[in-house]
Amino acid sequence: MPIRGFLSGQAFEPEVVRQMWLALETVCCKFGMILTEEPATRVVALKIIELAQRVVHDAPTLTEMTLKELKHCLPYAPFPSANTD
Repeated sequence: MPIRGFLSGQAFEPEVVRQMWLALETVCCKFGMILTEEPATRVVALKIIELAQRVVHDAPTLTEMTLKELKHCLPYAPFPSANTD
């Protein structure tokens, strides 16, 4: 499901929408989620949209920030562990 379905009429440049879509695909893949209109996918999409509204427009940064902000909401997701050396 493209991220456009979650935009609720909000306007973004086409390239920003593409970057948000790439971030959504990446985050959902890391969480082991299927891109459907399920509640967890909606949470991820809305977080990406919120970040894009704050002028974060590139997929790698959107992905990283989304993973950081949602790690407490989706604890089953595989997050990189801190170096414990």
